[in-house]
Amino acid sequence: MSGFGLVRPCARRASSQLTLNRSGGSGACRVGQLLLTIIASVSGDEITGQIRKSPTASSASCRTARLHRYHSVNSAWEANMRVGFVEWPEGLEPHGSEWASITSRLSEAQVEMLITNELPFGPWIADRKPFDRETAKASVEAHAAGFDALAKLAIPAIVSSRPVWSVDRLINQAVTLEGGRIRPIHTKQYIPEEPGWYEASWFEPSGDCFNPADVSGLRLGVMLCTDAMFNEHARHYGRQGTHLIAIPRAAGISTDNWLTAGRMAALVSGSYVVSSNRYGRSKGGTVFGGAGFAFGPGGTPLSTTDSTNPLLVVDVKPDLAAHQRSEYPCYVSERGT
Repeated sequence: MSGFGLVRPCARRASSQLTLNRSGGSGACRVGQLLLTIIASVSGDEITGQIRKSPTASSASCRTARLHRYHSVNSAWEANMRVGFVEWPEGLEPHGSEWASITSRLSEAQVEMLITNELPFGPWIADRKPFDRETAKASVEAHAAGFDALAKLAIPAIVSSRPVWSVDRLINQAVTLEGGRIRPIHTKQYIPEEPGWYEASWFEPSGDCFNPADVSGLRLGVMLCTDAMFNEHARHYGRQGTHLIAIPRAAGISTDNWLTAGRMAALVSGSYVVSSNRYGRSKGGTVFGGAGFAFGPGGTPLSTTDSTNPLLVVDVKPDLAAHQRSEYPCYVSERGT
């Protein structure tokens, strides 16, 4: 993980622990790229490990003030950003004890950007076919309520996806949520059709896809789940100066292929790659495997969520992504150019 970002488990722990990664680099360079993870027990407004936690009441304003740096002409691409990634349960509802636990972790972590899993609210509807309009309507409504709840969180930017009506079916639309405003930035293009994932029966692709968006000062691209298996789009994002590729997923228990796809996306794009997934079993029997993950530019593994740590945070450093684009294989010219 050397130099690529700080990864923090965000569940509370009973003790303080310091982890240093000293691989790579030498002298002042290595010192400047030390990765520090502090897992601290909380007592009142103080944290052990010589770090003070900001009072909850002021956390949102502090984070908003910090984001002003991203919009400075001279430092727009220099400030780091705390990006959270998760594994959230199947059938999530934006209320009750489960939601309270999720929002408590997010408040503690003080993330500046959150990447959720694909279609995070309500039951997974693609575990059956054929298309049913009433079931589709219920999913649209569950996500409308879920996004209202997300908008109330003190998180400057959230990247997620939602079902949106098309002519005969739905589209799976990736969006950002900033300042209470929802902005579409991508629609899922590669749609599977197999037991547990009859997505082509429910969703269809649309034309708005694979264009990077500037989100709170980061240039960001999205690949929704199966999109990530088609690596040419990660390369395309990197050629457009993307710092971060988000991969919201609703994937099964086999994670090897997904980790390979995520690492290759980081390698060919020179971008950070951050992915969240759901976990649990749908009513139709589809089993989701959790394991949100993050890779640094060039494919360096950073961390993976699990049941103990369902929320992790990585410090995304845009200058490192920009540098990686000048390294192999990112600098290699496209064929014919």
